[in-house]
Amino acid sequence: MTVQPLPRSGRLPWLIAAVMLAATTSQSVAGTAVIGGMKLSCSAAKVVVSNAVPGPGFAVEGLIMFGPKFLHAYPPLVQRLVFLHECGHQYVGTDESAADCWAVERGKRQGWLTRAGLKQACKALWHTQADGVHLAGPERCQALEQCFASTPGKGQ
Repeated sequence: MTVQPLPRSGRLPWLIAAVMLAATTSQSVAGTAVIGGMKLSCSAAKVVVSNAVPGPGFAVEGLIMFGPKFLHAYPPLVQRLVFLHECGHQYVGTDESAADCWAVERGKRQGWLTRAGLKQACKALWHTQADGVHLAGPERCQALEQCFASTPGKGQ
């Protein structure tokens, strides 16, 4: 689950490539996609699902992109969190922890993210290393659990 942090000088070429990808690949209805077996929406962005996307998910302003060949390595629930995480960047900017929390809050409020589901997501993230943008798996999971605990919703 990542937005590509690029230096200002590197954003324009990447954005041009993203727009070209969006124009030449299969897309879902603007703002929606079926991810992890569920139709999900992100009203703040155009959604592109394409095997040309070089990872599970990426976000730039107004556009979120998903690579199914990478997403399918994760359980459906984790795939949905990836979608919400990338959508969250449209609302919270490039802050990875804030996008994680945004995703957890939405999943819980929508009723499909439970504490057991969050544990499943943490199992998938546990062994990831900190990379200068994302926290290491254990710290990331601790932050996700704090967001879950502080969010009202059905997903207990």
